[in-house]
Amino acid sequence: MLPTSIVYAMPCLQKQIPVLIEENVIADICKAFNVSWEDVMSHNRKTKFKYARWFFWKILRSHGYSLAICGGYSGHDHTSVINGMRNIDRDIENIWELWYAWEKVKKHYNG
Repeated sequence: MLPTSIVYAMPCLQKQIPVLIEENVIADICKAFNVSWEDVMSHNRKTKFKYARWFFWKILRSHGYSLAICGGYSGHDHTSVINGMRNIDRDIENIWELWYAWEKVKKHYNG
């Protein structure tokens, strides 16, 4: 379940993100990086937090959500999502551990 602060901060997005993504994706991403959901959605630039956030955005984008919705869900703008998508695609190809984490997370979501 989403932390209450996120649900109430963005009520318009609550209806747009399916329950599958709200609960299961969040749990899998947090587990893969051993981080809390609050850390993932923060503006913290530590590597494990930004990779987890980028995974979340990548899954949302693969389900057809706009850049603005992906970024807005975590309090970032659409240009942050563009940058994150570019970087995560590059890093998944070049960093074995990140590729492996992505494979574990995406297998449940047709990513």
